[in-house]
Amino acid sequence: MCKRVLCRALVMVLSGFLPSDARAEAVPLVQESGIYVLPVGIGNAMTLKFVLDSGASDVTLPSDMVQKLMRQGVVKQSDFIGAQTYGLADGSTVRSARFILHELKVGNVVIKDVTASVAPVGGALLLGQSFLSKLPRWSIDNTQHALILGEDPLPGGPDASSQKALSRTSEPSFEAAKAAYERGDFATAAMLSKPQAEQGDAMSQIGLGFLYFSGKGVAKDYVEAAKWYRKAADQGNASGQHSLGRMYAAGLGVNQDSVIAYKWFNLASGNGDSTAIRSRDDLAAKMTPGQIAEAQKLSREWAPKTE
Repeated sequence: MCKRVLCRALVMVLSGFLPSDARAEAVPLVQESGIYVLPVGIGNAMTLKFVLDSGASDVTLPSDMVQKLMRQGVVKQSDFIGAQTYGLADGSTVRSARFILHELKVGNVVIKDVTASVAPVGGALLLGQSFLSKLPRWSIDNTQHALILGEDPLPGGPDASSQKALSRTSEPSFEAAKAAYERGDFATAAMLSKPQAEQGDAMSQIGLGFLYFSGKGVAKDYVEAAKWYRKAADQGNASGQHSLGRMYAAGLGVNQDSVIAYKWFNLASGNGDSTAIRSRDDLAAKMTPGQIAEAQKLSREWAPKTE
C-alpha cells in the first residue's frame, strides 16, 4: 500500500492545527522488531504505533483495525468517502476504501480530519502524506531517532545544512509535480521533481526514479532510476527500498545480485511494506541458505544515511 508515486490521487488537505510560533518538538521513534514506529493517538480512543512513510499518500490502517475503531464509534459509516485507485512504484495499481479520521495526535500536535485508506488484514499502519502535508515543517533526526515537529530548530539539533538531507516533503512543489504528471505533462513533472529530489525529499526521489524507469518525460534510464531509488532507500523509505530491491533482482541499472536484492526487500518489509514480503520470499526460494544468511546479516548491519 505504501508505494504511491506521482500518479496517486490528489491528497485532500483539510484543516489542521500547529501553532506557527511553537518551538520544535522531538517525538521519539520507538524501535520494535528492528523497525522504528511512532505512537499516534486516534481521537480519545487509543494509541497505535505507525510506521512513518513519506512515500505513502494517505494514513493507512489494516481493515481489522478499522473495524475496531468503528465498534468504538471513532469511525462511522458516514466518515467513508469512497474508494481511490493508487499507483505503486512498480507501475501496478491497487484500489482502497478511504475515510476520514477526525483527530490524530502526535506528541503535543493535534491534526484534524485526516484522510486514511484501508489496507488488507495484517497490513502495516502507515503515517503518510495526508497527515504530514498538514505540518508546516517536519523532519527526521536519525541521530536522536525522532520526528521533529515545529518551526524552530531544536537546540543542539541538526544544523541547516544537514536538514536538507532529512526525509522532508516540500508539499507545494511536490503537488505541482504530481499535477503535471496527472495531466500527462511528464517533462514538467520531472523538471519540478528533480530539485526537490536533490534536496533529499524521498517522495520526489521515488517519483523521479519512476519517471526514469518508465521513460516518461525523460529518456528511459535504469541507471538513473536505480540512483534515485537508492537515495530514498538510504533514508529508510520503504518504497525506495522495495523499488531498489526489484532493480537488483532483475539486474536493471545495477549488477544483478540476489543477496543485495533480498537485503532491500527485507528492509522494506521491516519498514511496513507488506508487498515486499512476497518479493523477498519469492526470491528466497531461488537462493541458497548461505545467501539468505548473508542477506539477513547485511539487513541487520544496515543504517540510514543522509547526504
